[in-house]
Amino acid sequence: MTEINSIIADDDIRTFTGKEYYVKARYKIKKWNWAAFFFSYFWLLYRKMYLFGFSYLLFAYLIDFFLPESYINLMIGIVLGFTGNYIYLKFIEKKIQHISSIELDESARVSLLLKRGRTNLWVPILVAVLVIVQITVELLNNPDF
Repeated sequence: MTEINSIIADDDIRTFTGKEYYVKARYKIKKWNWAAFFFSYFWLLYRKMYLFGFSYLLFAYLIDFFLPESYINLMIGIVLGFTGNYIYLKFIEKKIQHISSIELDESARVSLLLKRGRTNLWVPILVAVLVIVQITVELLNNPDF
């Protein structure tokens, strides 16, 4: 994998993510991401990568529906553990380039970076609650339970 676009300033990444971790990770793309491994699509949703997160969630549910004994969640976790930083940094690059293409003064640009970046805890919590409800309903409707 290649280094993330060097045109994007480290300060913009720091502002967008709220973390120094991703500034350092940009130069070491192959680094393992434990949060992405353990929380997979919840991590994607937390990082505001909604399209990726819901796509992985849908993919996992479809595979699990057709192959109930599969290890799809473990496989997704492993893939995201290895590629999570790269996927997120490419996502950041695209968002920051878009924001930079808009003519804004510096304070408005920083404000927009903060708004579009950072994290969203509510979406993964809502999805987790829905998953727990779905599992509970399945267990209660299972006569062998």
